[in-house]
Amino acid sequence: MQEENTREKILQYINKYPGNHFRAIQRDLNLSLGVLQYHISVLKKQGEIVEFPINGFNCYFPKSMYNKQILTLFGHLRNKTRKKIIATLANSPPMTLNELKDVLKLSNSTLFYHLALLVKDSIVIKEENNGEIRYQLSNLDLVKSTLIDYKYSFIDKILRDLISIWEK
Repeated sequence: MQEENTREKILQYINKYPGNHFRAIQRDLNLSLGVLQYHISVLKKQGEIVEFPINGFNCYFPKSMYNKQILTLFGHLRNKTRKKIIATLANSPPMTLNELKDVLKLSNSTLFYHLALLVKDSIVIKEENNGEIRYQLSNLDLVKSTLIDYKYSFIDKILRDLISIWEK
């Protein structure tokens, strides 16, 4: 019975905070490594959750959320620089590299590197018009719905705890 309660607690956590990596789950639920490894393995075998690599970490999502486009977007939103780029483009018309650089205060090389990753994964569209290259989100509605639906996944534990107190 204890095992089922622990597994249910892990599943509820992953449903509420999809996209967290193993150590974050362990830390937030205060579970030993072995116990968490065992239950994650069982949940994966039962088809309740999926594991998806994001920025070098194995992250866990409810099976119902398995959509490669959303999971890829999650990966980019977990990176501080790409999250800033996505947020800026979500609130602006298409922008040039220099406009983004001025707003974000990033070097050309840093900005170009992160934009290239976003373009490669079809999160951002790169359009050329009269020799001018502009960047915009490929699917603003997907970005909005993902951030709204999974907002708690992008807030750190201190803020999650505070919000849960306020929600009571």
